[in-house]
Amino acid sequence: MKGKITRVAALCAALLALFAQAEIARAITIVVNDLSDAIDVTPGDGACATGTGACTLRAAIQEANALPGSDLIVLPAGTINLIRSGADDTALNGDLDISTTLVISGAGTTINGSTWIGSPDRIFHILPGGDVLIKGVTIKSGKAQLGGGILNNGALTLWETTIYTNSATSGGGGGINTTGALTMAESRLLDNAATAGGGGLVAISGARVTLIDTLVSGNVAGASGGGLFLSTGADARLVGSIIKSNRTPTEGGGIYTFPDDNSLTLDESWVEANTAQTGGGISANGASLRMQDSIIRGNTATGTLGGGGLRNASATATLSNTTIANNSARGGGGISNDTLAPITITGGSIAGNIATADHGGGIYNRPDSPLRLVDVSIAANTTISNGAGLYNAGSPVTLTNSIAQSNRTLTQSNSTGGGIHMAFSGTLRLEGARVAGNRAQSAGGGIYLDYGIPVSIYTSSLSSNRSVAGDGGGIAALDSNQIWMESSLLDGNLAGLSGGGISAGSGGGSTILSSTIQSNRAEYGGGGAALGGATLILNNGRVLSNTSASSSGGGIAAGVMIARDSLFAGNVSANSGGAVSLNDGGSASRFSNSAFSDNVTGGYGGALETSTGIQMTDTTFARNVAGVSGGVLRSQSPDLIGMVRVTMTVNAAQSGNGGALLLQVAAPVSIVDSVFVSN
Repeated sequence: MKGKITRVAALCAALLALFAQAEIARAITIVVNDLSDAIDVTPGDGACATGTGACTLRAAIQEANALPGSDLIVLPAGTINLIRSGADDTALNGDLDISTTLVISGAGTTINGSTWIGSPDRIFHILPGGDVLIKGVTIKSGKAQLGGGILNNGALTLWETTIYTNSATSGGGGGINTTGALTMAESRLLDNAATAGGGGLVAISGARVTLIDTLVSGNVAGASGGGLFLSTGADARLVGSIIKSNRTPTEGGGIYTFPDDNSLTLDESWVEANTAQTGGGISANGASLRMQDSIIRGNTATGTLGGGGLRNASATATLSNTTIANNSARGGGGISNDTLAPITITGGSIAGNIATADHGGGIYNRPDSPLRLVDVSIAANTTISNGAGLYNAGSPVTLTNSIAQSNRTLTQSNSTGGGIHMAFSGTLRLEGARVAGNRAQSAGGGIYLDYGIPVSIYTSSLSSNRSVAGDGGGIAALDSNQIWMESSLLDGNLAGLSGGGISAGSGGGSTILSSTIQSNRAEYGGGGAALGGATLILNNGRVLSNTSASSSGGGIAAGVMIARDSLFAGNVSANSGGAVSLNDGGSASRFSNSAFSDNVTGGYGGALETSTGIQMTDTTFARNVAGVSGGVLRSQSPDLIGMVRVTMTVNAAQSGNGGALLLQVAAPVSIVDSVFVSN
């Protein structure tokens, strides 16, 4: 409300100033007293008079054009039916041509263009040099090749004015075609049609369009821009305005910007329930798109390029505190962002959007288009393919203080990346982000990373994500990925296969610093993390209460592990390695200043199972349990098992051998300054 009051106050001040200027400088005030379409007898004589002595709108305009200075025309209530067909620029015949500075003040007056005798025409033509304000008028049923209601080649302000059911038969701008400055305030652009672009309005090169508290609704274009079309070099700013229920069979159901040097700005505006093949709400192909405190909601794109709410084809886009909600498209239900189109979104939400046949329920971001999200919520978006929240194909992506939550891939059994899907290339960085409650039918309930894509996670959390029938409840990385996690939480994620928290291929590596991996569950290996043959570096980590339901590595399954100042507690596996299972057989793993307690396996190695050499320093093992053998450690490696200042107390092998250690392959063992008690 505060924003609207401010806008209206500014608008009123500007219009009052314009009226004051007209009052001071005008030659005459002309009061129309006849609703017919008769002409002035002698334009320029200072008297608006038809052959009967009455004053009509056409006669008043003829007189104003012929006189110097600014003029004010006052209209009565009622309907003026235009009937004089013909072509000129003097207002003698056809449309009402204005070449002067003029204010037309109506009293709810309708000017009707469905009554021409002969060829139809538009209602008004503002000629170059004309500067016109029209208030309190309905401009209805005009028809012309372009600009069915108004053709503006000068400067035009419409206040409390409705442009209704006009049509452009072969060009653009069913309601208005403008090459000059156009301001619409508290006005309506309704149910107009164009065979070309801009069912409601088309702005041609050099035009400057401002809409304030204006409704653009029900317009139809045969080409792009059901509501508005911005051509090369045209700029538009919408403040407190609504673009609703417009449609086109091509691009930009609500708004279309042509691929060239133009700009579109929306402040406190709505783009709602528009329909197009591409860019149901907006198709931005120009140089600049800026949105602030605005809403794009309930729009539909039916074609393969998608963008139910917004398709950004080439603009540098900045969205602030903007909601993209409940839009639908084959791909990019909320936003479809093309190649070489950088986009920054700050504040607001992308929620409830759906991709019906392709990727990216919330966002589909294509190559070489950096995407930055700050304080944004990506929530409850869906897709039948990959990346329900965000699908990124080859660009750097950063989420800062943002949330990807409750996004879901739906029916396809191989659909991946419930929250975020990173495809082909690019990078992913999370800072203060939360990825929670997302679900994928296959891998990567929270995040899916294609081959070699690195991810960096700082002070963030991934919690309660689920991969229904695949790997990586929290994160699934295919291979050769570098995963960096610092001061973060991986909690309560569930994988239908391996890696409840993280699943990664063998070719990469993971570094986890000052982070917690807890309460994750995998049906197979690596309840907390399954890293194949890769190396995990864990410093100051906590691996707590994770579960491998039917395999090994309740907490971690990896190739090699280097852990320092870390705690492994309460993890459970079915087969071996209650806390950790190491399977590389190459480089030695190392644990220092760490603790293993209350870990359990149904088979071998209550705390650890290894197929590689292992070195333990200043590390404690307490109350770990193996259902068969090796209460602490089961080793199947011929490499050195080294212990320096290690304490093992009250560990148990319930039905086999080695309350503390089970060495199944002959291997050198070095034990220095260590304690074994009550195992």
